Formats: sequence, C-alpha cells, structure tokens
Amino acid sequence: MNIPNSIILFCVVLLIIPIDGFFGDFRYETCEDYDASNSNHVVIEMYEEYYFVCKIGYIEGKVSLGWKAHNPYGVNMTISILNTENLNNFISGNAYGFSNADLAKLHVNWKGLNTESLKINTDVNLIGDIYYLVINLGYRNTFGNEDVEQKSRLAAHSDWFSNKILEADKKYITCSIDLDYIEDW
Repeated sequence: MNIPNSIILFCVVLLIIPIDGFFGDFRYETCEDYDASNSNHVVIEMYEEYYFVCKIGYIEGKVSLGWKAHNPYGVNMTISILNTENLNNFISGNAYGFSNADLAKLHVNWKGLNTESLKINTDVNLIGDIYYLVINLGYRNTFGNEDVEQKSRLAAHSDWFSNKILEADKKYITCSIDLDYIEDW
C-alpha cells in the first residue's frame, strides 16, 4: 500500500471510532485556568442545541473548585462540573447527576440571569476521578433519561477545528476553571 492510501485509511478509521473508543476523553480540549487569565472560547452557532466539554483533569482531595463564564449574548445554557461516569451518562442520554453534593452548587442555569459574567466557587472534597466542565446549550433538558442526537464524528471534528479559528464576526462565550488544592481544611 502506498503512503497516500495509508493516510486515507488511517483518517477513515479515526473517523469511525466511537466517541469513547481508543482515545476516550483525550478528545476533549483542556479547560483554561482562570488564574492564568486564559479562557476557552465557545462559538455559539457551532454548539447551539449541543454541548461543549473541556477536561479539567484528575482531581483527588480537598480543593477549591469553580468556573467563570462570560455570556454577553444571554445564551440559555447550563454549566456543570461532572466526573467521567456522569459525563458519559449526560452524552448518552442516560440519567446523570453529581458525584458530590458540593458539585451541585456549581450547577447554574443561565436562563433568566440578568448578568453577562458569573464566577462561582466552592470548597469540596473529591474522590479521585477525571472531572469536566460541561456547558449544555440545549442538548439535554433534564437530569433523567432522554432521547439525544449526537453529532457524527466528522461533524464533531469539524466543529472542534472551526472553534479554534476565531473570527471577529463569530459570537462566542468564554469560560475558564479555577482550581486550587486546600492543604488545611
């Protein structure tokens, strides 16, 4: 097999691997750190009626955890921090929730809020797991079982690539994570 055919075959195989396949959660971009004055940019038109996920990382122990979001267009959305199991349930349409009661304090429904920016933090003792910031822009309406329609692998990859190219005419929201370990609680 020549090199161009090998490359094409590799790309086809990559596109048909299920979302939780070989690469698992490595497909999510990393959440930007609020303390470093960075933020993730989420282009609204690409994630409308869908969701945006960024990976916070593995957390275990006592932490101060929170997020900051800037929503200048008043987009109706919910923001949550979920562990791996609850994220997978959220994506697949199964019932989901929070692995810790304190994580529920970080859940916000932006509908009806009269603010462009919001920053929320809480102190929490987390069991070891990988955690994610999830911005739901209409993909799910309840915490219970729900029929959901996932994007194709090709559409998800093209959205991710397009989201990286910020143009002046695109409307987007920004978000970042604030995470600090607490030594003496």
